[in-house]
Amino acid sequence: MNFKDITSNIKLEYRTLATNVVNEFYIPALSVAKTYYRAVGYFSSTILLSLTYGLANFVKNGGKMKLLISPQLSKEDYEAIENGYELKKYVENKMVNNFNEIVNFENINDRFALLSYMIEHDILDIKVVALERLNDRAMYHEKTGIMIDSDNNIISFSGSANETNNAYYNNYENIDVYCSWKSEDSNERCRIKLERFNSIWDGNEIGLITLDFPKVIKDKILKYRPTTNTFDLDANFINKAKNDNNGLREYQINAINKWEEYGYIGIFDMATGTGKTFTSCGAILRLKEKKGRVLVIVCCPYTHLVNQWYEQVIKFEIPAIKCFGAKQKYLKELDRLVSKFKRKVINFMCLITTNATFQAEHIQKIYIDNLDNCLLVADEAHNFGAFNLSKTLENKCRYRLALSATIERKNDDIGTQTIYDFFGKKCIEYSLEKAIAEGFLSNYYYYPIVVTLNSEELEQYLELTRKISKWAVIPNHENNETYKMYLIKRSRLIAGAKNKITKLYEIIQNFKDKNNLLVYCGAIKYDSEKITSNAPEEIRQINKIVNDLNNIYSIKATEFTSNENNEERQNIINAYKNSEIQALVAIKCLDEGVDIPSIETAFILASSTNPKEYIQRRGRVLRLSTETKKKYAYIYDFVTLPFSLEKAKDIPFVCKKPTLGLVKREFDRINEFSKVAMNTADSNKIIDTIEDVFEINKIKFEGDSEEYE
Repeated sequence: MNFKDITSNIKLEYRTLATNVVNEFYIPALSVAKTYYRAVGYFSSTILLSLTYGLANFVKNGGKMKLLISPQLSKEDYEAIENGYELKKYVENKMVNNFNEIVNFENINDRFALLSYMIEHDILDIKVVALERLNDRAMYHEKTGIMIDSDNNIISFSGSANETNNAYYNNYENIDVYCSWKSEDSNERCRIKLERFNSIWDGNEIGLITLDFPKVIKDKILKYRPTTNTFDLDANFINKAKNDNNGLREYQINAINKWEEYGYIGIFDMATGTGKTFTSCGAILRLKEKKGRVLVIVCCPYTHLVNQWYEQVIKFEIPAIKCFGAKQKYLKELDRLVSKFKRKVINFMCLITTNATFQAEHIQKIYIDNLDNCLLVADEAHNFGAFNLSKTLENKCRYRLALSATIERKNDDIGTQTIYDFFGKKCIEYSLEKAIAEGFLSNYYYYPIVVTLNSEELEQYLELTRKISKWAVIPNHENNETYKMYLIKRSRLIAGAKNKITKLYEIIQNFKDKNNLLVYCGAIKYDSEKITSNAPEEIRQINKIVNDLNNIYSIKATEFTSNENNEERQNIINAYKNSEIQALVAIKCLDEGVDIPSIETAFILASSTNPKEYIQRRGRVLRLSTETKKKYAYIYDFVTLPFSLEKAKDIPFVCKKPTLGLVKREFDRINEFSKVAMNTADSNKIIDTIEDVFEINKIKFEGDSEEYE
């Protein structure tokens, strides 16, 4: 494999706040390179630790690296040297002082162990560059990189970024990239950069002095050498070295082992937040290692999940191509990779696509032509039980992997069975309860907040329920658009109950000095003080809440919806993490895989009646956060009832009966949320009261079909 195999993933320019330079450029290029030359300014231990991104595979490939680093020398330092201090010794002392091992860096031991291994085995050589004479406060401050693959293709890059975490993740930096095979001009630039680096390395560059790396610092690094005689650069270490949550956890490895035992066919049934994607990347690497020749197709329900998957596989140094949207953006490169796979020039490729694009003729042809070597990974696999998507499962590939926090489809036994027939047995069932108990999700406090429909809303609810009930007795009513429309209207009526906003403001004003807040809304609007539900694109409820939080309650809030593009979302997330925004007011987009672990307190105004969705929604709030180190999460769940608990006591059962569908759906969610909360006793009081005053056990509840948001 060479650079040309990943050329579609290499951009001409990277800007650090717009793209993830490490994941999108640095790691994939290094995983293919055989030689790596890097020149950076400002020596420190954090620079050395940052260098470990992507180097594990580089080392496994037999790569060799040369590094030029500059000491920080001031005007006073040069004056001291001119007054008789030996340059080499003086520089060494300055660098020793700047080498601070007490750094805030995850996996510091593993990172230094990798550097120690590289130095000890002559994989990494370091030299120091200083200016021969000081010009004001000048220093050797070049920031250049050169990578060469086994076919002598060259990638050179230069720009404002130092080799630091700050440069890649916090600063606004620019990097220009040139590929020798793309044009004569690019080839010439790469050649000149390489010649210049070699000239400096050999001590032949006018105005610069090149010195050996100080032995005293080398010895400091070598004390981190592995205790065993051989250094095992296995997948677990690679993940640690790249700062990927300390590698695969035991339950994730067990899931992969079981998947292998089942012939690489199975289901990862794992709670939201427990690392389904991460585990799947480990499974892909396992299959690649065992079988050698594999074509991976990853299917995601949404385009932003394609991007998230791409970022994750790159961290695992799995080369991939994204295929969605306009074909002209990816088809040429995809055809080239497929041709190389067919001719066995390459034996591994991975394409990540959406469910919609997977159904397209050109992707289906690739899938069907490669069934004997294909691994189909279905993210949020419950979607594959839907009628149209399930048709793609009629042709069975050799390797299959389904991922879902809730694999069973509500009210769809046929769709659920279709998923099991294709993807086989569960390799793991890792529940939210277990994840909390084992410390992989945070504990939480649960507060059900009871609100009631006002008289006008109750009248609308009863009228819609009557219409829904009439349709429910008609065969195949589930697919009727009129029937669905009534369900949507009723669901939005409940989500937009006016008393919810009143109660929200009453509670949230106590949080005006807090950060990491989330408000879940429904896709509804208000029109002339009435709820209407025929224009979901106008999300008036969310506009009202954002406006009121900012202008009345002095809580810095912003919308977080499907209307924002990926860049806008990332900017919002960054501002939220930095406490520039206190509250996110969201609709369904957080159900779709957007992860913001720092969320600590959630106010849920709109709850789906589908367990798949509200279980996922809870899981988003329970993710552990390294930024905030949150100890607990807090969930305020706005429970909608037709009448107040006090009033319901005196209403005859026959009058309450038409509303028992609503009560039972809310009741089931409270039960689910409360059973593993820290304060179960508090919510049990409400559960017992609802069960008693609404007499919901008097009849067998069969429901009137599922709700829609």
